[in-house]
Amino acid sequence: MFRISRSLSWWVFCIGFLAWVADCETASSKTEEPSVAATHQRKSDAARNPSRAAERQTLMVEGRSAQLIADYPKALEEYEEGLRRAQASGNRKAAANFHSRIGTVHRDLGDYDQAL
Repeated sequence: MFRISRSLSWWVFCIGFLAWVADCETASSKTEEPSVAATHQRKSDAARNPSRAAERQTLMVEGRSAQLIADYPKALEEYEEGLRRAQASGNRKAAANFHSRIGTVHRDLGDYDQAL
């Protein structure tokens, strides 16, 4: 009897887990797709000047490397330069990412007011 109960509870768990995974996939597929024009604009911007994206990525990597070795002034310098370039190119997603990284550096420094 105990063995049947244990086996049954395992199957109930598996079915519940699979239902949860399916629900998560359904919820993620319901997210609003960006407009075709906006997607085309982003792709064409990257196609026109791929070096901008590479420069921003390099600044992000260098800033993260400096942050990991606790060279916070260097990390802030790299992130702020990346932020300026992202804002100049109109890339709001990259700008938000750099803002976030700047906040984590201020948090690491203990400057919580600046981190916000």
